[in-house]
Amino acid sequence: MKKTMKKIVATILTAAMAMTVGMPAFAEESGENDENELKTKVSAYVQNWVNENYTEHYTLSDYQSQITGFNLQDDNIEAHLLVEVYTTLKYNSVDELPYMQGVKSVTGVNSVETLLLSPNAVENSALNKIDGIELTETQKINFLKKVYEQFEDASACIGVPTLLTVDFVVKADIDNSELKNVRLFEESGGILFPAKPFDTARELQNKSVAKLTSYLKSDESKISITTSTRAGGYDRVAARDYANKYTSNGTNACKCGSIAGGSSGGVNYDKWNNSKYPYQTIFCHNDCADFVSQALAAGGIPTNSSWERGTNAWQVSRYLCEYMVNNDYAIETTFDDCVVGHMVKMTTYSNHMVLCTLNDTIDHRYSGHTNDRLNAKLNNVSSWVYYRITY
Repeated sequence: MKKTMKKIVATILTAAMAMTVGMPAFAEESGENDENELKTKVSAYVQNWVNENYTEHYTLSDYQSQITGFNLQDDNIEAHLLVEVYTTLKYNSVDELPYMQGVKSVTGVNSVETLLLSPNAVENSALNKIDGIELTETQKINFLKKVYEQFEDASACIGVPTLLTVDFVVKADIDNSELKNVRLFEESGGILFPAKPFDTARELQNKSVAKLTSYLKSDESKISITTSTRAGGYDRVAARDYANKYTSNGTNACKCGSIAGGSSGGVNYDKWNNSKYPYQTIFCHNDCADFVSQALAAGGIPTNSSWERGTNAWQVSRYLCEYMVNNDYAIETTFDDCVVGHMVKMTTYSNHMVLCTLNDTIDHRYSGHTNDRLNAKLNNVSSWVYYRITY
């Protein structure tokens, strides 16, 4: 009997030891599953937010996301997601866009396209007086030029799926594996912006009316915009196409071992124009101004001994901007008037330089290097400087 009891006790102890030894493995597996589950929930949250907030103006397709950074500490998480989605405007013509509705409201014309394409647009009686303002011929020309650039850029987007890239950052509390108190941000130029939907059609139309009338009341509208003979012939579309061709949404580390932009950044050398502008160790991954200069040159800005690869004016943001302004190639402008082929200096991110590659009057996007990005969402920031190439 005693032998039997000993065998039973031994069996129980052996089983208990086996369970004890096995427990850490099960706990570790459970922890991994919890993190994967949280990543899945974060990804789903962002996708649902995009579907709910980007679809008034756009049909979305080919949505993809990638978690590029994930930090789980105590009961809090911070996740970085690179989101790529193609947007197609829901408007069948440029005239239907809210901005153009604002133009029609201001001028009283039935069609912005007809106004702009008229051989004698300046003589159109609709431009004689706007909001009680008797327009001079200079004001009419400036007004038409301003509207035409918006019209031209938007025309390229009608019916065409275009890439939108957004670096999202999710901050949330965790309670029983559920996301609580979620805060969603967009990261651009080293700044976290609270994520928000695009303005509604009504808001965009009202802004169009307000900004156009404000412009016509300003002294700026009365100054003749001369075409720079030195920058004449600048092809801003060619500059855009170059920028879009030779960048991507890179997530790889630089050859120096670091990653530009941290968790929301990276490079992809395979997309660079390595044959004409090979990688240089002097840049490491900080080649943003070098890349914008490449695009400007592709658009037709002539190179010389003062502005060519290897000079400060070519590869240093501050000196690039100074060179373009001092030599009558560029002037400072506003976010609204920063159209395709124009450059932006994000002064809050070590003078980061990018090129505007899309303006459909709903959204602005940019492409650039250092943090390699393709058609990324461009924000309106008071401390950033927006330039237009004079041509």
